[in-house]
Amino acid sequence: MHDGGIDSSSYLWMNAIASGSLELVEAALAERTCPMPSGRPAIISAAEAGNTPLVAFLLSRERDLCDSAGRTALMHAVIHNHVSTTQELLMLAGKQTKEGISALMYAAWRGHLQLVEMLAYFKNGVELGLQRTNGETALMTAIRMGHKNCALVLVKAERELNKQMVDGTTALMLAKTKDIAMHLLCEVNLLRRGGLTALMTAAMQDLYEVVELLAPYLRNRRSDEGHTALMLAARHGNAKSVQVLVEKTDELGLQDGQGRSALMLAAHCGSRHCVELLINGEGHLVDYKNRRASAYATDDELRLLLGLFNRGDVDTGGLTTLMHAARLTRPETVEQLVGAQLKAQDSTGRTALMYACLCGHDYSVDMTQVISMLSAEAGLRDAHGHFALLYLVDNSHVHGVTEGSRNNVYNILIILSPELSLVGPKGLLPLDYAVAREKYIVAALIYSATLALHTSNLMPVKTLISSMVSALANRIDEEYETNCMREEAKALTDFILSSFYDDGPLSIEELTDRMEDICRETELPGCCICLEQEAEEVMVPCGHLTCCKGCLSKIHGMCPVCRRSVQTTISPFFREEMQPEKVLSVSKRMPPRSVVASTVSLAVLERRFQVSESSVSHTSSSSSSMHSGSTSSPRNLSLEIDSEAELSGSTALSESSSIG
Repeated sequence: MHDGGIDSSSYLWMNAIASGSLELVEAALAERTCPMPSGRPAIISAAEAGNTPLVAFLLSRERDLCDSAGRTALMHAVIHNHVSTTQELLMLAGKQTKEGISALMYAAWRGHLQLVEMLAYFKNGVELGLQRTNGETALMTAIRMGHKNCALVLVKAERELNKQMVDGTTALMLAKTKDIAMHLLCEVNLLRRGGLTALMTAAMQDLYEVVELLAPYLRNRRSDEGHTALMLAARHGNAKSVQVLVEKTDELGLQDGQGRSALMLAAHCGSRHCVELLINGEGHLVDYKNRRASAYATDDELRLLLGLFNRGDVDTGGLTTLMHAARLTRPETVEQLVGAQLKAQDSTGRTALMYACLCGHDYSVDMTQVISMLSAEAGLRDAHGHFALLYLVDNSHVHGVTEGSRNNVYNILIILSPELSLVGPKGLLPLDYAVAREKYIVAALIYSATLALHTSNLMPVKTLISSMVSALANRIDEEYETNCMREEAKALTDFILSSFYDDGPLSIEELTDRMEDICRETELPGCCICLEQEAEEVMVPCGHLTCCKGCLSKIHGMCPVCRRSVQTTISPFFREEMQPEKVLSVSKRMPPRSVVASTVSLAVLERRFQVSESSVSHTSSSSSSMHSGSTSSPRNLSLEIDSEAELSGSTALSESSSIG
């Protein structure tokens, strides 16, 4: 005995079989006392090797033996295409493996034409008509594997026809070419699971030649779900089959159990070619929920194409075709639909103008064109109270970084001018909203647009004031030609003019820098100790903490950070102007970001007052020198800033009413 319990006679037998020598096998056969250690019959190994003499020698002893999968020696010879060995083993024909596979199926699977012919006609076709456990026949195997010649041999055998797999599939349904399918028309009325016909199966695979062959036999048939072959071809985006079915059948315009047409299924699939083939015949159809094909489209281009066909549609979210065109910045489409769907709102209250402002790019001139065409929707609000200008601020593609983009954004702001003065849901104007979002360039553009519109609105008033002041100046020349009040009167006219004609607004760059500085420097944190109250005092000299008065009284005069003695405290001021004799009554604290608009307006107004102040001071000093009896000193113009007040030109006039 050798290691593993295998005796010398077994090794002798194994070596003899492996050698393929008939003499050695005959010699070893006399001493053989057990089968091969692998458990595999010797005839199987001989059949695989194509050793016909050895197979013939072993056939009488091991003809009924199989391998572990149930394959016979004949099947192994067929798999390896050993023709002579197969002929020697034909007496084993008709047997099947554990899965129901026959020798003919193996020949059809491998495409061995000579063996297929040999097995198909042996013993009156004993191998024909056999089916696997899933119902597949040798003919189906040959068709599925694409072995056309083998299939043409088997298709002539009636016993291979009209067979169905477990799911109802027939050989005709597997046929991929017209020359095979034409021999299988006897199976044309057989159905697959779900009520699918061979035409439907071919349409789903876009086998347009087979579709053309079967269309006259199976047109207008429906599956269990109500689908036609045209619907299934469209759902899979098979344009060639769709074209054949449109021409060869009457299925155009039919709808399934949910009211869906082939066009709707093609739109959902995203097949533009199929949509173009079907739109003229089915573009007007609606499903049982009153939705057209555009509501099924998953592609923006198809959605616009289908929407334009019906002069505007509405999708499942309430978005109109106009809204989609505005969202995609398509001025040509917007122009065609603006008359039909203007001022429509979706389920959230958004309009096409809001979508244009939210989704456009600031470098695109088309965005300006689209917003211009939709300007009639300005002022409308969504369900949360937002209007289009706030959507423009929220647009992640609008920054105004380049000169071209700034020009586009500025032009859009002029178009949306009716919304510049609207108040948002949190009480913020568009300028305040932009600053809160830290979009300072956009905020500067909003300020500039607001100022430009304000200036243009004042032009008639300025013209009137100019003419009145000119008339007043002429009258002064006449009345005060020799009067000591002549200079004061001229100074008054100059002041009136300067109130309306200043040096012009700040540049965008200056505004942006100033707004960023203001937002950075005017944010006063809360109390560093309790974190609840507003910080009212700053510790001096270290300046480490700002805290409320309540917490200040509890630290016992020592800074908790550096442990230095607190000598005094100061209150943070936003702005404080000194008059010659007294400090302004109450200092104002730093404003929140919501009032930065007022602060920036101050920057322009301050320049105006500087001009006015110098003019009035010069007038007052002249008056004092001319009237020696007067003891009153000249009064300096000063402006106490209220962060919550509206700053306007009227402030300047009321402040200067006591002059002269």
